Amino acid sequence: TCGNINSNHIIVTVNPLPTPITISPGGLTTFCNGNFVVLFGNTNGIWNTGSNTSSINVVSSGDYFVTTSNSCGNTNSNIITVTVENPPMAPIIQASGNIEFCAGDSVILSGNNNGLWNNGSDSSSIVINNSGDYFVTNTNSCGSATSNHITVNVWPLPPEIGRAHV
Repeated sequence: TCGNINSNHIIVTVNPLPTPITISPGGLTTFCNGNFVVLFGNTNGIWNTGSNTSSINVVSSGDYFVTTSNSCGNTNSNIITVTVENPPMAPIIQASGNIEFCAGDSVILSGNNNGLWNNGSDSSSIVINNSGDYFVTNTNSCGSATSNHITVNVWPLPPEIGRAHV
């Protein structure tokens, strides 16, 4: 009967976690060594590389993301995986014996590791019984590399001299 009494008011503010941002590549994320891709989208965070710029040039393979922070915690952006490929290595091929011999003999050439012999074979070694220049070419999306060349010389047998009939 005497009226209402109100207590003091307390304003409660709930701060949300920071909003994660979305980053995006400005080109292909798989490329050859010596090139790069630009990643965009950082508005107020820190790249996992330590940079706080809006974009970064990436030259190394890895996972890249941005972390945003406030008084309530941290959130990470999407992750972009970058793959840097190297050009192929030129194999070193070798002969298991003489590379000059008479017809009927052969030599084994070896040293192919994921390439293609110039005679079309993809095996690690080949048996050669014909004269020629032999080498291996390794190829991938970043180019090709050719091995050393081995020149094989096969000498014909001398003609048989007819036998006299007695």
